[in-house]
Amino acid sequence: MDASLYAQAFFDTFGFPLPTLDWTAYRYATDRGIAEEALRRAGHGRANRSLDDMRRRFIEMLDEALPPDATHQVAGAGTMFDRLRKDGHAIAIATGCWENSARLKLARSLIEIGECPLVACDEEPDRVAILRCALERAGFNQRHAVYVGDGPWDVRAAQRLRLPFIGIDHNSRGRLRAPGIRTVLADFRDYRGFLANTQGRLSRYEPVKTACEPAAMRKCGAIPWK
Repeated sequence: MDASLYAQAFFDTFGFPLPTLDWTAYRYATDRGIAEEALRRAGHGRANRSLDDMRRRFIEMLDEALPPDATHQVAGAGTMFDRLRKDGHAIAIATGCWENSARLKLARSLIEIGECPLVACDEEPDRVAILRCALERAGFNQRHAVYVGDGPWDVRAAQRLRLPFIGIDHNSRGRLRAPGIRTVLADFRDYRGFLANTQGRLSRYEPVKTACEPAAMRKCGAIPWK
């Protein structure tokens, strides 16, 4: 549903369809990156005002289509999030969504993130840059970070930054079995199993403000979302 609404918002805003709904065909598989590349392919170049219009249209459609319902989340995501925080682990969200759409999806999935740093694609379409900013904003030492994601773009970002990766294959597509990716789980329900696969690396640092905080990247993974 998310992909179809995104495609419809693009069409409603620009008057022509996306070239493909295969997100792996785009250089940056993020809300901003996909739209910008589709516009370039069509000879439209950058159109920031229109991108803002598309973002508003997409969020309006999500707002209408998504009633509050815990079944929107990948099984166990909310409980996993709460338990990790309760056990003192630091968490940050790095997402290829626009910030407002990410927060809407989380809220409608009944996942409460509180003050958890969330870095989205509003100012930066590159998922690697988004992930770097999330690490900074959370005050993580990269040696104590584990990246959790559900797309091949997440695998590539983790490999670029040499981060351990846990894949969540909630649709049983088998697309996360890349070289070097050993851990792929079906969902978030097995808390002990999840922790066992982090190899004891999870950070317990408190989030701190960094040079990334006041910059444009403040508004710039992986969302536990179907």
